[in-house]
Amino acid sequence: MKNYTSKLLQGAGIIFIFSLFTSLSGYFIRLVLAHKLSQDDFGLFFAVYNVILLVGWIKGLGFSSAIGKFVPELKVKNDNSGIKSIMVFIASFTFLSTIIMFIIAFFLPAELLDSYFKSGLGRPLLLILFLFVLLDGFSQIMTGFFIATHHFALYASRDLIIRLIVLIGLLTFGFNVINVGWVYVVGVSGALIINSYFFLQNFKFFSYSLKVDKVLFKEVFSFSAPLLLRDVFGVLMARVDMLMLTFFRPLKEVAIYNAILPTADLLMLLGRPFGRVMFPLSSELQALKDQQQIVYLLHKTHKYLLMLLLALYGIIFFFSDLILGLLFGQEYMVGSLGLKILGLGVLFSSLNLVDYDVLMGLGKSKETTKIILGANVLNLVLNLIFIPWFGKYGLGYIGAIITTTISSIFVTFLLIYNLRKFAGYKPPFREWFISGIVGGSALFAGPWLFTQFTKNIYLRTAFFVLCLLIYAGLLLLLKVVSVGEIKSMIRLVRKKDVKTEEIKTEKINEEVAKDRRD
Repeated sequence: MKNYTSKLLQGAGIIFIFSLFTSLSGYFIRLVLAHKLSQDDFGLFFAVYNVILLVGWIKGLGFSSAIGKFVPELKVKNDNSGIKSIMVFIASFTFLSTIIMFIIAFFLPAELLDSYFKSGLGRPLLLILFLFVLLDGFSQIMTGFFIATHHFALYASRDLIIRLIVLIGLLTFGFNVINVGWVYVVGVSGALIINSYFFLQNFKFFSYSLKVDKVLFKEVFSFSAPLLLRDVFGVLMARVDMLMLTFFRPLKEVAIYNAILPTADLLMLLGRPFGRVMFPLSSELQALKDQQQIVYLLHKTHKYLLMLLLALYGIIFFFSDLILGLLFGQEYMVGSLGLKILGLGVLFSSLNLVDYDVLMGLGKSKETTKIILGANVLNLVLNLIFIPWFGKYGLGYIGAIITTTISSIFVTFLLIYNLRKFAGYKPPFREWFISGIVGGSALFAGPWLFTQFTKNIYLRTAFFVLCLLIYAGLLLLLKVVSVGEIKSMIRLVRKKDVKTEEIKTEKINEEVAKDRRD
């Protein structure tokens, strides 16, 4: 029998490594643009790019997530024709929806777009990036197949390829804001060619026949219909912070927000890999009717993920002013407080990614849609209040950040409730509480007090390293984690296959039972 613990940790490890380099390259792209473009042009590009991200979410009409749900189940049944049929079906919808949205954007009055983006370059940049979305849609379908079939390196390499090509292109073609758009198109074209090659190597697409399976398509529609509602309405409100910030505030504040956002999003480096792997794994385990393994894997992920997130958040919190000042420039240091606040929100969002993908793997698309829509309505209302109010003090981006943080915490509680309802799962609250107290004392209160006595970067760094060691030592001392447990997990990771009795050991049963008693 497959060793799902090994699959989870190895897959998450591979995705983490690729994501690390992807984030660093993406971060470097922003640094280059922030230094080479004017602050207004920098804000313009990411204002347009944010709209394109909305289109990217909506273009699949909710069907793109069906790959992660149904391909693992069809793979268990060895139904390759079914896999091909689903992918062709989703690709067709993606192409048609993108073309329709491009036509709508093309015929929108130029004055309307120029007024919203506060620049005459907004419309041509938007139309160029529509080509990026179209090509990216096909690339995403292939990488969806890669993650569903456990080809983790192929899945994780797509964004890295795009960003490396973009970096080379920027350094080659210069820094006109329109050129930046074309460079992104070249980047996604390169990724699509590479993904197509490996897709055809791993799936003999032309060897299998297309089939019309009414029962299967009905299941796909049933799963995807709520996600269509989520994508069309939910994503609009999920990005409402950028949309409203662009509408209410000058591009300078949009630029500051887009320096803060990718920095805080570094916390996603830890949560995203586990979420991406847990989606197909939980779907496969659900098909095998092994829900206990899902509970066990989620428990371990929650326990260790929060410990790591607190350590990384401590770095962002403690060095927020230096990070923004050194990397983006002195004019971006005013965002230090915003980075501290948003870091907390992204910490919760990182945990949410795992929970959300597990629920999706369980087939609870209706419930996840309700959660996302509820959070986005809250996001819309709070942004309408906070952005204009903080904008009176030139801090509209702080209003958007506070709103995002509140919404993320709200989603955390809703996801945990649904996991308990549908999987009988209860998070490791004891370990979370102790980790929070220890982390708050060792990584936040201590370093903050230290900064009141010195601003020397070398002393601050040395003291924070000491705080990290104290944090790790206290977690061991308080038995939140043990050396024996870590060694046991490492041994398990090295095994590709294990016997059923090795997976469902008495130790696992006792841990799950303890979670439920707590």
